[in-house]
Amino acid sequence: MSGVPAFRPLLQPVSSGERVQYLDVLRGFALYGVLLANIIWTAHDVALTPSAAQQLPTHAVDRLVKYFVVFFVDGKFITLFSFLFAVGFTIQMQRALQRGASGVSIYGRRAAVLMVIGVIHLVCIWFGDILFAYGFLGLVLLSMPNWRPSKSMLIVACLLILFTRAAFVSVQDTVTHGRPPQTVAAHPTEETQRRTLAAFQAGYTSVVRQNVSIYWNDLFRAGIFVALLGEVFGRFLIGVYVGRRGYLYQLEDWLPVLRRAMPWLLIIGVIGNGANVASEWARGVFGLPANSAWLTALRPLIEAGVVCLSASYAVCIALLLRSARWAPVLGPLAPVGRMALTNYLTQSVVFLFVLTGAGLGLIGRIGATVCFVLTLVLFGLQIAFSNWWFRYFRFGPAEWVWRSLTYGQMQPMRL
Repeated sequence: MSGVPAFRPLLQPVSSGERVQYLDVLRGFALYGVLLANIIWTAHDVALTPSAAQQLPTHAVDRLVKYFVVFFVDGKFITLFSFLFAVGFTIQMQRALQRGASGVSIYGRRAAVLMVIGVIHLVCIWFGDILFAYGFLGLVLLSMPNWRPSKSMLIVACLLILFTRAAFVSVQDTVTHGRPPQTVAAHPTEETQRRTLAAFQAGYTSVVRQNVSIYWNDLFRAGIFVALLGEVFGRFLIGVYVGRRGYLYQLEDWLPVLRRAMPWLLIIGVIGNGANVASEWARGVFGLPANSAWLTALRPLIEAGVVCLSASYAVCIALLLRSARWAPVLGPLAPVGRMALTNYLTQSVVFLFVLTGAGLGLIGRIGATVCFVLTLVLFGLQIAFSNWWFRYFRFGPAEWVWRSLTYGQMQPMRL
């Protein structure tokens, strides 16, 4: 296939700028999946009881959309984001060291600032924040600067990815004597959903209190945050391995290998995510508890399916960017990825306005279908805005704040 001049160089070991362009396209692509997964989780899983869902006019379609999201979206795009964050970590460290700067001190400040942004985000806007965890794990990575990208790194990554959640559920089941805690973050009961709905339908002060309550009680005290850190860190290690090995600099050479790997990635992805859909169906239809033995036993297979399907998405993007037909289609995603932090925070602000009582208060009144339509509209606007923004400015607004705080001085904004 012939390539397009603007995108072809990113698959050759010459232009670092174009390789970053590929990562930005992939990050922009992942951002839509994160948006779709987050809004459906918030509006549907967290606060919409089964009885209320059945009364919605879109109920029949909502179930199909929900299964679609479970199969193709849930976990896949946050996997890509975690991988990309770690790849970015290695690139930034390498560049800092090449410039003679202290990569550790610079990245330490960068991670610390991200943690602060994450705290503000989870308290004031949306409880489903991932930035605090990313900043914290970024500091953890700094404590292991000499860990070479070896088989041991991949083994630890695979163990964390495949078995963290199953191990957590097993330990939790033992500690609670088979009675899983009723939390918003882990398959809430109808009573929990009703309380959460009432809190989010109230004013902004109630929303803030509920954000803090969910993050502190449901994530920290229930131990879910620890399990989340393990899963995300496993994905981080894969990104560190790929970044330090320099595979992105040799992507063109690796494309034949990636093509041969694609069928196997898809086979494992289909089996693993098919099992995930089946478990979702069993919980919804038969009321099977989330901590049942056979669902726990399926977790490693499901996690393998999530990672493999995520990898197939990344490979597809790399291959499509070589196509004269697809490169211009995917190109507008690059600016979205360049200001991923701004777009991620903007999505949360939209959640706050559209769903909660601080704005339109639609939570509990819309299902997965309406959420899906809203994501298409919002992401379309973000694509248009991001492409316009970078005609005049160097960074996204949130990225500018992040960079300025990291370096301790105002960064040049306009081109």
